[in-house]
Amino acid sequence: MKLRLHTQPAVPLEAEVISPDQLSGKSEAEVSALPIYHGKEEVSLGDFFTVSGVVANGIVDLEGDLSRVKLLGSTMTGGRLMIHGSVGAHLGAGMSGGEIVVDGDAGDWVGREMSSRMVPHADCAATANKRGIARSLSRDLSPS
Repeated sequence: MKLRLHTQPAVPLEAEVISPDQLSGKSEAEVSALPIYHGKEEVSLGDFFTVSGVVANGIVDLEGDLSRVKLLGSTMTGGRLMIHGSVGAHLGAGMSGGEIVVDGDAGDWVGREMSSRMVPHADCAATANKRGIARSLSRDLSPS
């Protein structure tokens, strides 16, 4: 599934519904109708994002300047979130599985309250606000 930001928010968006777990099995119309918050106002995800395709192999692609979009990948338990552009605060908050890959800058509090079984890659936390993060959050350390 691909989500492309088509309207830059005037205030931060809280979009914790954007994760492979939450979007898997849903149609484009169902995903577009999911509630997110633009400041204190509840809006539909489709008010800001163009949605295309379905979640295949647990992968969700996001495109655009998402620096004002918070909570992406919150409470993720699996799948892969591919972010092509900068991303806002609280990326992967409460995450316990899966992988988030960022090609851009990341806001504050990356990986806040991740499960103890999850670790940021070595280049994540220390360089969260530097250009060119290859991998942001990933890797379940439990034995296979």
